Amino acid sequence: MPQLKNVKQEILAQGLFAGKTQLQAYQEAGYKGTNTAASTKAANHPDVQARVAELMRERHEAQRMANERALEQESITKSYLVSRLKFLADSSIRGTKEVFDDKGAHVGWKRTAGDGTVAHNCLRTLAQMGGYLIEKVEIGQPGDHARLTDDELRNELISVGESIGLDPKLIEHAIAGEDR
Repeated sequence: MPQLKNVKQEILAQGLFAGKTQLQAYQEAGYKGTNTAASTKAANHPDVQARVAELMRERHEAQRMANERALEQESITKSYLVSRLKFLADSSIRGTKEVFDDKGAHVGWKRTAGDGTVAHNCLRTLAQMGGYLIEKVEIGQPGDHARLTDDELRNELISVGESIGLDPKLIEHAIAGEDR
């Protein structure tokens, strides 16, 4: 969606996206008055709401792309993360730590008390990566998707899911009601 044709509505949407209150964004957009009811009505206009949602999706996508580039630069793959998390979880459960000599060379293992907090955090992260835990995110207003066709709703779900980092294949399985 390109910028709104109504300049005041575009400035209002940009202000809301920036985190300003409805009244602040309303006044900065050039609307007259200090009436919170009028600012609420203007902020709840469907075009303004759609523009704010689009700006949010664009920001999520830009952040996702920046994260991907950073991970790629550092050669951090999903496989690397999973193997390191598994290692940390296992060693935290077992209660072992690596021992290094003065030069940093690995010389063995030392028995320690298990660290349940570290193990829990590693296992939780692995479960999230595997799609076993889903973070709930509310996007839009109640009824925003009520008039969409099945295909439009499917595409919107995939778009929103991808913008928050979910695998499109997992989304397809969830929409179809299938277990992975």
